[in-house]
Amino acid sequence: MKYINTDAPANKYLKAAAMDYFIDKSDLISEVVSAMKSGVPYLCVTRPRRFGKSYGANMVASFFGKAGSMRDFFSSQKVGKDSAAMAYCGKYDVVYLRGDKVTTKHVSGEKYVELIRNRLFSELKVLYPQAEISPDADMSDVFSSICEEYDDASLVFVVDEWDFILSREWTKDEDRKAYLSFLRDMLKDEEIIQLAYFTGVLPMPVFSSTSDLNMFAQFTMSETYELSTCFGFTEEEVDELYHRYSARRNNLLISRNDLRDWYEGYNCAQNVSIYNPQSVVFSLTTNSLADHWSRSGSDKEVFASISGRVGPVRDDIAKLTSGLSVPLVFSLKNSLFGGSSTRDDILSQMVVLGFLSYSDGEVKVPNRELMTEFEKMAREEPELDYIYQLASKSAEVLDAVRELQPGPIETVLEYAHNTESPLLQYNKESDLTAIVTLTFLSARNQYDVRREDKAGVGYVDFIFYPKKNFTMDGIILELKVDDTPENALQQIKDRQYILKFQGKLGERPHYLGRVLGVGIAYSKKTKKHSCRIEVLREAISL
Repeated sequence: MKYINTDAPANKYLKAAAMDYFIDKSDLISEVVSAMKSGVPYLCVTRPRRFGKSYGANMVASFFGKAGSMRDFFSSQKVGKDSAAMAYCGKYDVVYLRGDKVTTKHVSGEKYVELIRNRLFSELKVLYPQAEISPDADMSDVFSSICEEYDDASLVFVVDEWDFILSREWTKDEDRKAYLSFLRDMLKDEEIIQLAYFTGVLPMPVFSSTSDLNMFAQFTMSETYELSTCFGFTEEEVDELYHRYSARRNNLLISRNDLRDWYEGYNCAQNVSIYNPQSVVFSLTTNSLADHWSRSGSDKEVFASISGRVGPVRDDIAKLTSGLSVPLVFSLKNSLFGGSSTRDDILSQMVVLGFLSYSDGEVKVPNRELMTEFEKMAREEPELDYIYQLASKSAEVLDAVRELQPGPIETVLEYAHNTESPLLQYNKESDLTAIVTLTFLSARNQYDVRREDKAGVGYVDFIFYPKKNFTMDGIILELKVDDTPENALQQIKDRQYILKFQGKLGERPHYLGRVLGVGIAYSKKTKKHSCRIEVLREAISL
C-alpha cells in the first residue's frame, strides 16, 4: 500500500542511519510519547527547510508502525533507554503521507484533497474489510464504522511536508480552505487516531482564521522549548561529527571554527545555538565549505520572501546584510502568502523560513552561509534601491582604497546619504556602520571582513584580512562621527591595530602585503563625508 503501513519511512530512516555522519535524534520519540501521554496527540512540528523534518517524520512513522520490526534497531538508540516510550514501538497502523508526493502536477486544492481521500479510502478498505467504507462517505463516518467492527483499531498519522499545497505560487485561497477543511473533518475528535504528527515549514494557525485545527500543539524552533534540540545539530553533536571527519580524512580542508562560522547561529527556544544539519553533513562529506542553502532550492529564495514588500524592511535588510541585529516583535498571526506587509510580519516570516535567527527580541542573519544569500540579493535586486546601488559600486570603492584615492569613496557615501532613507540620517553609529559595510560589500569576496575585532590595545571598527592571497593589501578601517578622518587614522596608529597583521615574535609574518589605514568621518553639521587613506606598512619582501 502507498499510505498505510508502507515500508518507505523505515527504509529511508535505516538508510540515513547507515550514513557516516548520522546523529541519533531518537530522543524526539520520547518527547512525542510524552505529549501523547499528556493528552496532546496532535503535534505540528515546524522547522526551516533542510533542518531534518523528513528525517524526523520517517523516524516517527517507523517507530510506531506495525510494518516491519524496528524494535531491535530502536532498542540500540537513545530512545531504547526509555522503557515507557519503547512500550509504544510497533503498536499502530501508520498512515504516512508526504504532501509533496501526492501528485507531480499543478492541481487545485479540491483535486489535491480528492487524490488523498481516494487513496486513503481504498487502503482503509483493504486494512479493515469488514467496515462499511463507501466512496461518498464522510471520513468521520468511515472511522466510526471501523471502530464498530474493530475494537482494537488505532491509527497514527504522520504527514511530512503537510503545508506543501499551501505554499505553492499557483495555490488560491479556496484551495487552502479546501485542504484545511479536509484535515479538520478527517482528524478532529476521532477516537481511532492515537497520534497525528505533522511537520513542515509553516505552523497551522498561519492559515486558519478559525479554531478548525486548534487541537494541534505547535512546536516551533524559536518559541517552543520542547523538541528544540531534536532538529539541527548542537555544539556537542558537531564536535562528534568533526571527530569522525578528522579520523576519515588525511587532507582536512575544513576547520572546526569554519563549521561554526558557516552553519551555526540558529537560536532555538532552549537558548541553544544550533547548526544547519544538512549543510554540515554536505560540507564534511565533500570536504569543502559552500553555500548549500541555495544549491538545494531557488537561488533567489531570500528575495522571494520580500519581493513586492521591500519598502517596510529596506533599512532592516541594509543592517542585516551588514551583520547587525534589528529589533522585532515576533508574530505568526498572518499568512505568509497574501498576508500582512507590515515590517514585523515580514521579518517574522523570514524567521519561520530560516533566513533569520530570532533571540531576545532581535533578529540577525545567522551565519556566513545565509549572509552569502543576503549579499547576493543586495548585488542583484534593483528593487532594494540604495542597497543595490551601494553594493553595485562596492568593487569601485575597494579599488579606490588600493589606489589610495579617497575621492570615489566620498562620492559613493554622498550618493548614499542623499537618498531618502531614514537609515542615512545616522541617528546611531550603527547606521553609518551599515552603510560603510554595504559600500565595501565586494571586499567579502577576497577578504575575511571582521567588525569590532580585538586588535592592539582596543577594538577596530573594520579589519580586512586577505583570505588566500597573503601578498594582497590588508585594510584597517575606522569610523568617526563629528570628527575627522585624520583622527580616525591616528587612533589606528595609537592603538596599534596593525599588530593583527604582524607575525609572532621570531616568526615569519602571515600577511606580506601592504597594510592600509582608512579613516572615514561624517559631520552632522555639514552633512558631508570625508575619507583619508594611508599606507601603514609597505609590503614585506622575503
